[in-house]
Amino acid sequence: MVIKTGFTLIELLVVITIIGILASIVLVQFPGAVGRAKDSRVISAFSQMRTQASVVASINDQSYLKVKCVIAVVGGKRVCSDCDESIKVLCQDIEDNTKTDLNILVNTDNSGYCAVAQLDGSTKYFCVDGGMASGLRAKEYDVLPATCQATPDCRAANTCRCE
Repeated sequence: MVIKTGFTLIELLVVITIIGILASIVLVQFPGAVGRAKDSRVISAFSQMRTQASVVASINDQSYLKVKCVIAVVGGKRVCSDCDESIKVLCQDIEDNTKTDLNILVNTDNSGYCAVAQLDGSTKYFCVDGGMASGLRAKEYDVLPATCQATPDCRAANTCRCE
C-alpha cells in the first residue's frame, strides 16, 4: 500500500484561483481607501489650522495676518512660507494631500480668514474660516464656496468666510 502525501495539481490551482480573486477584490478597494485616508488627514489638518489660527490671532492683537501663507513652487514642489510656523506646517500637510492648491485668504483689515482646498478622494471642497465677527466654521462643499474665492475678491469687502 502506497500513501501519497502532498496536494494534487487541481487542488493547487483551486487555491491559487481563490487567492487571486481575493487579491483582486483588495486591489480594487485600495485606491479608494488611500483617497479617503488623505481626505481624513486634510480635514484633521484644517481643524487644527482653525484652532491654531485663533491662537495666532490672539497673540497678534486679533490680527489674522500671520495666518496667510505664501505658496510657491520650489524644486517642483509647492511650499508654504511667510506665515506663523505652526500654520506653515499645517499648510504644507494640506498642500501635500489635496488635488488642488490650498487657498488661504485674509481680509484686508486682517479681521478674518478663510482657507479652502479640494479633497483628493472626492470632488468636494473643504473650507474653514474664522474671524472676530463671524465665529468659526468648517464645512464640506460640492463646489468652491463663492465667499472664499480671490475672484470676486472677498478680501476687499472683508467678507472671507465659508458660507
